[in-house]
Amino acid sequence: MQKNYKNLFVNIPEINPPSFLQGKILDRIAGAKMRRVRVILTAFSLIIVVGIASIVPALQYVSQSFSKSGFYSYFSLIFSDGGSIVAYWQEFLLSLADTLPVMGIIVLFSIIFMVLLALRFVAKNSKYIHLPIKFINQH
Repeated sequence: MQKNYKNLFVNIPEINPPSFLQGKILDRIAGAKMRRVRVILTAFSLIIVVGIASIVPALQYVSQSFSKSGFYSYFSLIFSDGGSIVAYWQEFLLSLADTLPVMGIIVLFSIIFMVLLALRFVAKNSKYIHLPIKFINQH
């Protein structure tokens, strides 16, 4: 049975594709790569714009959280009553940690981190936006 399959494929004549076909295929692949890069760069650029726009409300939220939690009151004790802070430094640090608005800080820093990562990606890959297809085929 296997010999029949081998004989079947041995007798198939070779088909030679036209000489221009390889260039067209490589151009099509390079065009698809360019479209993919442009879509990804557009998405990351949108992430940058949304991230920068959301930094302002996040800063306002963190500022309001600091004022509502009383963190400023405890922190001002450093400048007004340094002697009692030295004596009760452990309780003072625990009070500061307790009033620290952790959720707001995490949100703010995650937005900043997301924007920085997107900026890094766009800066790294923006050189591929305006390259001609022939140049991409060579690399």
